[in-house]
Amino acid sequence: MCQSPASLRSARGTSASARSVFGPAVMEVNVTTPAHFESAVMAIADAVMNALDTNGDGVLSLEEYVRLYDTLGVPKDLSAQAFTRLDLDGDGVISFEEYRTAIVEFYLSADPQAAGNYLLGPVGTSV
Repeated sequence: MCQSPASLRSARGTSASARSVFGPAVMEVNVTTPAHFESAVMAIADAVMNALDTNGDGVLSLEEYVRLYDTLGVPKDLSAQAFTRLDLDGDGVISFEEYRTAIVEFYLSADPQAAGNYLLGPVGTSV
């Protein structure tokens, strides 16, 4: 649900209130709408995938995947669990398409069991 400009202006009174209204509105209008999702999110996801694929074979190995999330502070055991969930065909690597699917599910899926919701490890796990 998109907030009207007037409701956004009225939310500016307190920063917590503004964030609770403005943040989701910005995500909905500028990021998660189909018109913007490809350029706002998927272009970044593609660049991340290319950067992670350090050996240039077009897929992510467990080592390549875990290395990224380790630098972001995600424990290796959690990112290894996520890798297993994201490897949809079970071939031991995450393909470009599997990674893109995970990103779409992470941002857009309402299903808490969607593989993409495990992108950073199991949902509800604090790191």
